[in-house]
Amino acid sequence: MSSGLKAPVHFVVLCFALVLAGCDLFSDGRVDITESVISMVPPAEYELSKRFPGLEDPASDGSFTVNQFPVQSTEALSELFGSRARAEPTLNNRGILVEGVETISFNDQDMLLFRGTQNNEEGVLYEKWIAVFIGPRPVMVAFQEPRPGSLSKAQIMETLASVRFTVEAGQ
Repeated sequence: MSSGLKAPVHFVVLCFALVLAGCDLFSDGRVDITESVISMVPPAEYELSKRFPGLEDPASDGSFTVNQFPVQSTEALSELFGSRARAEPTLNNRGILVEGVETISFNDQDMLLFRGTQNNEEGVLYEKWIAVFIGPRPVMVAFQEPRPGSLSKAQIMETLASVRFTVEAGQ
């Protein structure tokens, strides 16, 4: 009698596994960023923004904004954001005081993350992180959140390290 139950039990287990495979249970939480060529894994409380390409947490006023650049700007952006010495004057001209540079691995190469602060129009001090990802199109991802923020340095770096291009070169 037990041999007669094996086939239905295996079938039920197989169906259950197929249903779970379609659920977020096995997903890393990656989301495609609207109007961009990248995907990211958002930190807890962050969701796709309905106001701009990127992620936001309205409760903390934090955001990861995504800006794409023309393919023709790849070389210039690679040079500009290839070192602190080259990037810092440009960032300072935009009101961003660079406090440091971190590195993450992207496409098996070290990549720079520029960390600093910027005051908004009301004088609120924001934590600011900027990274330029070179792929089929250059993409800048900028994180900002009022200081002291709700995300740790590790969470910000982990989110930026999760960036993946969703299109191939030439598309």
